[in-house]
Amino acid sequence: MEDRLAILELEGLYARFFDDHDGAAWAALFTPDGVYRSRERRSDLSTGTSVRGRESLHAFCNDAPYTGIHLMHLPQISIDGDRARSRAHMEWFGSFDTPGSSSKRLVGYYDVEYMRVGSASVWQISDRVTTTFMAESRIVHGYVSGNGLDAADTRRM
Repeated sequence: MEDRLAILELEGLYARFFDDHDGAAWAALFTPDGVYRSRERRSDLSTGTSVRGRESLHAFCNDAPYTGIHLMHLPQISIDGDRARSRAHMEWFGSFDTPGSSSKRLVGYYDVEYMRVGSASVWQISDRVTTTFMAESRIVHGYVSGNGLDAADTRRM
């Protein structure tokens, strides 16, 4: 039970630290040679993102050109000694830093491998693969205050 709770906490921290762009804390959740990967297409890992090692993971998180929020679902966890695996369904809502760019919604899942490491027996991510089930984008221009009218114009309405 303690191992499952530790992995659930790890998954919560994963989402929070990435959404906060806290690259140091996010990268520390991975083993020193841990890897984050994503699929461009459902079965192909060769054309997607691949980031290995804490230094690269740190930069990947800090330099992400978007902000967003993860909505994580409970993972299904299998534990075998000092190794574990899970699949966690997720949604992610984000927007890119470029003015006029689109907002994005992703629905998919993470396949994750964990290792219990160190003298404190801490669970860390050794391999994480994002598979996107659905992605949609939309342009959001935001609210324009006053709609071009000054305060005197709005009082006459």
